[in-house]
Amino acid sequence: MSYQTGTATDPENLMTQLNTFLTGTPGWTADLFSAANNRAIWSKAGVTAKLFAWWDASNIALSMIQDVGSPIDQSLTGQMGAEHASDTVTAGRHCNAMPGAYPSYHFFEDDNYIHVVVEKDAGIYRHFGWGQLLKLGDWVGGMYVYGHYWDQSATNIDNPTGINHLVHLGGNNSNNAFRGCGLHAEGLPDNAAATKYLRQTSNQTTDDNDGDRIGNMFPSGWQDGQNVHFMALEQSALNNYKPLIPIPVYQWHLGSAPANARLLGYAPDVRDINLEGLQAGEEITVASDTWVVFPVTRKGNNGLAFNQEQSYNFGFAYKKVTT
Repeated sequence: MSYQTGTATDPENLMTQLNTFLTGTPGWTADLFSAANNRAIWSKAGVTAKLFAWWDASNIALSMIQDVGSPIDQSLTGQMGAEHASDTVTAGRHCNAMPGAYPSYHFFEDDNYIHVVVEKDAGIYRHFGWGQLLKLGDWVGGMYVYGHYWDQSATNIDNPTGINHLVHLGGNNSNNAFRGCGLHAEGLPDNAAATKYLRQTSNQTTDDNDGDRIGNMFPSGWQDGQNVHFMALEQSALNNYKPLIPIPVYQWHLGSAPANARLLGYAPDVRDINLEGLQAGEEITVASDTWVVFPVTRKGNNGLAFNQEQSYNFGFAYKKVTT
């Protein structure tokens, strides 16, 4: 229902503006917002878990919790049923290397999600957000959460397909149990009875802060699955159209023989897109809908961005809802 753009100086300033935005017209509840301790908890009716955010001078981390702990302004692992088992910002799902100032940010919100795009430096972007999956089937949960980790090493920073990068609802085979996106999901077949979460990982020994096993998932985003093939499609030579590619999320059960996957649903109002012929922040119209496009990190071609973040023409499109 709402959209906002502006500038921010650093992670604290960005999160303060996000808190003001969320608790305004969108109607999210700030169970906690503590600029002094760099922590926030947001919730909304219809979203199946609470969002816990915490940050430092260069990074913003996100996780899910089942309920608010006491006292409220304690660390992540002091919260009840926290998805992560570490309070260290850089140990888990986070947006990295973004000290600010930010030339622009974009908040995309409608009903039960918030998708945030931050231009961390001129032409270089970070994505983070959370919300309620468009679920398929009858199961408990559905809240997703994602961040944006871009490996800064010389061997990976300018390699868009490096498996150390974990961005948005994208999947890869990195075996990283902490930085990938996550999903609140209970009672699914093949999961341990106490499982509350799925995480993008092939690690079957990851536990939350209660010691309950975290199950496996994979989203078919820009790095893996069928989307990576569709992402290679440029616009039609006949009509100039190009596909906006939905992002599905699967339960991934590795312990069966053979391994199996169950389609759980789709992320709302965000798509993968090939940015060939498009620029960051450009708006495109499909029927009555407006979509805004951004690169995964920095639009660029292989070999033309030595030791700089680049992501070829891989990009995301966000539905701009302003009613």
